[in-house]
Amino acid sequence: MKVLFVIDSLGASGTEHSTAALLPALRDHGLEVSVSTLYDAGFGDEEGIRAQGFEVRPLRSSHYVGRVRELRHRITALAPDVVHCALFQSDMLGRVAAWWSDAGIVSSLVNTPYEPARLSNGDVPAWKVRSVQTVDAATARLVDRFHAVSQGVAEANARALRLDPERITVIERGRSRRVLGTWTPARRARSREQLGFGPDDKIVLAAGRQDHQKRHVDLIRAADAIGRSRPGPARAHRRPIGERDTRRRASSGGASKGGRHRVAARAPPRRARTPVCR
Repeated sequence: MKVLFVIDSLGASGTEHSTAALLPALRDHGLEVSVSTLYDAGFGDEEGIRAQGFEVRPLRSSHYVGRVRELRHRITALAPDVVHCALFQSDMLGRVAAWWSDAGIVSSLVNTPYEPARLSNGDVPAWKVRSVQTVDAATARLVDRFHAVSQGVAEANARALRLDPERITVIERGRSRRVLGTWTPARRARSREQLGFGPDDKIVLAAGRQDHQKRHVDLIRAADAIGRSRPGPARAHRRPIGERDTRRRASSGGASKGGRHRVAARAPPRRARTPVCR
């Protein structure tokens, strides 16, 4: 079986890294896999995946019609059995380019961009969000099967895009133990000690890039409520990845100064593998 992945890039974000981690496993199971990207990010997993012998080819065109035409030519040449799209821009390209080909179209649902809380952010006008939602829902009719990274994501997108839930398969993301290693009590204790936590401290760990829609600010503000609901001192420890305006807001105004918790902003090493919570 041949699978062509269509994704914005193989940079360091969640969906991109998950796709890169999946490629070797698929090849080990006898599948032929290749990747079409919109651009080379210049960081993340791109070069590592190429070094393993995978074809990762960015589209040359920079505008939508040209990209659709180019991707359609590539689908015709490769004759994949499945075209698997992920992320909005790539969904819009891959769904249309693979239309009328013999390939089955799979689209990953990895976010909840149309939930009411998204509109409350105020960073994007409501009419723009609804316009994007309309286009997403229209092209979704071209998809044979959807993959969702969680049950919540599946339900939110079924509502927003008016999808039959039976067309959505939930497969949560995983990571290789060969890469992450194995949890042990000693490793847990050592990691907590390095971060200044005791063995009995209760931790809520939020790991993600500092993007406004991730709402890390709300999590930090909620630390006060958590502290009031539990006896003893409470601390909030934040491990940010990336440089966005959310980090500035979270560090300066995200948590009340009179609260019973401590907020610590730390940037972990690249590909952090520290078992803190379990």
